[in-house]
Amino acid sequence: MLARLSRPSAFRRYACALTLGAAMLSLSGVMTPALGNSSDEAVPENLYFDVTINGDPMGYHYVEYSREGDELVVDIDIDLRVKFAFITVFKYIHENQERWQGDTLMSLRSETLDSGDNFFVEAQRTNGILAVEGSRGEFEAEGSVASTTYWNYSSMTGNDRMLNSQKGDLLDYTLTRQGTETIVARGEEIEADKYFLDSKIDTTIWYNTETKEWVKLEFDARGRTIEYTLVEEKASTTNSASLPPGDAAGSAEPLTGQRDTSR
Repeated sequence: MLARLSRPSAFRRYACALTLGAAMLSLSGVMTPALGNSSDEAVPENLYFDVTINGDPMGYHYVEYSREGDELVVDIDIDLRVKFAFITVFKYIHENQERWQGDTLMSLRSETLDSGDNFFVEAQRTNGILAVEGSRGEFEAEGSVASTTYWNYSSMTGNDRMLNSQKGDLLDYTLTRQGTETIVARGEEIEADKYFLDSKIDTTIWYNTETKEWVKLEFDARGRTIEYTLVEEKASTTNSASLPPGDAAGSAEPLTGQRDTSR
């Protein structure tokens, strides 16, 4: 996925809308409570999320899996847009590739266009140390960290730090289970465990009770509800929501989850 965006500088050639907020980032797998290191391990089912803002189509968030040797390769593709009249006031494009061995993040490479602002992250684990270079600087992290792509249930529930896959800093977080609910995913009712993610932006995440697959996400932004719904297939076109006339003022403020940080 990232091959066509050779370096972060390629993203900087894009021209785009007003700032609405840096947020989304990617997420899960089917029938994979734990991800082993074997190349014989089953590849999780791809995740295709339709994203809405106050019920209106906003775009998509896709997570696709493949396996190379003992690594699970996770490609994430996000395209979110909001229009006022015929003018795009928010455009968010994020492309990210992660490589995992079990629940260990081995590498991450992302490029993001957030309404005219460009961000990148390049991270590589060597001898247990994750070296990170991104839009917020360089550092090294020892031990395990989760990622703001959310799809890896075991990693999310087993850590308290996550790598910001848009800008490259480490975020502290807590993840608290809030019970079980019946939700609709891929057109069918399922039981899902509801979790509250307390970090820069408060977010609610649902994981399939049986398989631990990421199946839903929801958060509020400037009084609007952003919701992820898991569907069967990719959307044929990119839909964008339209702001009501009364919402034109201040539309340049962050609408999507992360505002100053990224999911």
